[in-house]
Amino acid sequence: MGMATGKGGTDRLSSLQALLEEAGIDVLAITPGTTCFYLTGVWLLGSRLTLFLVPRRGQPAWVVPRLEASRVAEGGAGSPPVFAYADGEDPAGAVAAALESVAASLGGTPRVAAMEERVARLFEWRAVASALPAAEWRAADPLLAKLRARKDAAEIAAMRKAVDLVETALAHASRCVSPGWREDQIATEVEKALRQLGTHSPFGVHVASGPRSAVPHAETADRVLEPGDLVWIDVGASVDGYASDITRTFLLPPEGRETEEYATRREIYAVCYRAQAAARQAARPGVRAGDVDAAARRVIEAAGYGEFFTHRTGHGLGLDVHEAPDIAPGSDTVLEPGMVFTIEPGIYVPGIGGVRIEDDILITEGGSRSLTRFQRWLAPGPAPDDGEGGPVGGDGGA
Repeated sequence: MGMATGKGGTDRLSSLQALLEEAGIDVLAITPGTTCFYLTGVWLLGSRLTLFLVPRRGQPAWVVPRLEASRVAEGGAGSPPVFAYADGEDPAGAVAAALESVAASLGGTPRVAAMEERVARLFEWRAVASALPAAEWRAADPLLAKLRARKDAAEIAAMRKAVDLVETALAHASRCVSPGWREDQIATEVEKALRQLGTHSPFGVHVASGPRSAVPHAETADRVLEPGDLVWIDVGASVDGYASDITRTFLLPPEGRETEEYATRREIYAVCYRAQAAARQAARPGVRAGDVDAAARRVIEAAGYGEFFTHRTGHGLGLDVHEAPDIAPGSDTVLEPGMVFTIEPGIYVPGIGGVRIEDDILITEGGSRSLTRFQRWLAPGPAPDDGEGGPVGGDGGA
């Protein structure tokens, strides 16, 4: 598979090495994926063994297939030595040589090693573990989450652009959200608009309508939209590898007189709208992520729909669509400037439908800002009150 290049940089490596020193980890074995891209600006993801070995001090080292050797040297991680192996050759020799290079930087064989549990591939772990039989192994996920959670100016700029692009595509497709259109036709319109803008959704385009909208992760189907339906669209865009992720829900006007079911749909829409506003207002530096979740959950529970809010309020966003911080019940992560995450409470009532309103939020020095500006209230009639005497985000503002 091919390789893309990004920014990476020695500053990020220095920050990582400081965290490794603090944690008492001698070497971090990074496998292909977003962390490797974040640190080196190199995207390598294929079937061949690939490692980026980072010691707590000194020079990192690459282990790559020979066909990629000249390309990794062009990354943004300085000029670490590259230990390559040929197709058909056991990579164990290259792994051993790379670890010897790392050991020279450390002044001894690494005794404590780490990998990312969620992305490590077993064959690469075995290769390192075989070369370090006496090493103690740890999970590097918490440490790397801390490193990547606060975005720099370039990352934030990329994410702002990703939000702008997906909002443009969503505005184009909104005209199709009406009775007679199929879910898959609407999704195709969004995809076409994204392609014309030179981007794509990193997780696809998900459209769910009617009773199907009560399934939080419903896949797009061929259902035809009907009057009175709840319809949500969950989509993102990608810029320089950085993702946006937004959801908007539409409530279509009923045909004829309003039914009891339609009144319930309008009610859960209004409750979700107020809950999302409460969570956005709670998001600021120094606040625990769990408290932002609680702000949304209180509104939904007070309205009697707590059992129908079946997921966390949000998740971090960056090179991965889901990363730190986790905006979930009990999360003790303290929000800091530069963190970017979604706020997306939802209410899903079987037989009635589901509502989710999702924005991408940036924590600033003085509070927070919604990178998402697309109108939040997409139902007949005026937007509901936020509990403080005014509408929240009815004009798409923060």
